[in-house]
Amino acid sequence: MEDKIIENPGGFFEAQGCFHDTKVEQFRWLFKQKSLSLFINDLNSNFRGLPEYQGKMPVEIVLVGVNGFTAEISAEDEVLHIDEMSVTREPTGIGHTVSIRFWPDGHLGLRCDSVAIKRHASSQ
Repeated sequence: MEDKIIENPGGFFEAQGCFHDTKVEQFRWLFKQKSLSLFINDLNSNFRGLPEYQGKMPVEIVLVGVNGFTAEISAEDEVLHIDEMSVTREPTGIGHTVSIRFWPDGHLGLRCDSVAIKRHASSQ
C-alpha cells in the first residue's frame, strides 16, 4: 500500500487514543530521505476489549522531512510501549512537532514536514 498523508495528524492520533498501549516493534531511520518510520503492531490497540475495537491493524507511521530528533529510549525490552503520542502543527502552519512518551520511561521528540501511514498485512 502507498503511504497516505494524514492531513490532520494531531486529530488522527487523538482519535486513536494518542496511541496509548500501542507497541512499536521497529524504528527505521532513513537519513538521506529524512524520514523516520515507526512500525506499530496494532493501530487500534487502545480500544482492545471495548466495543469500538475494529480488529488488529498493523501500520507503519512515516514521519517525513525530519530535521533531527531527540530520544531517550531503553533497549531492554523487545518492543516499546507508547504511553502517549501527540502531534501539533507548528505555529508557522508549516510542519509538525511530534512527541512520544514511552512507558515505563523514555521519550522521542522531533519536528517533521508531514506524517503518513501505510497499512501492513496482519501478522496475528
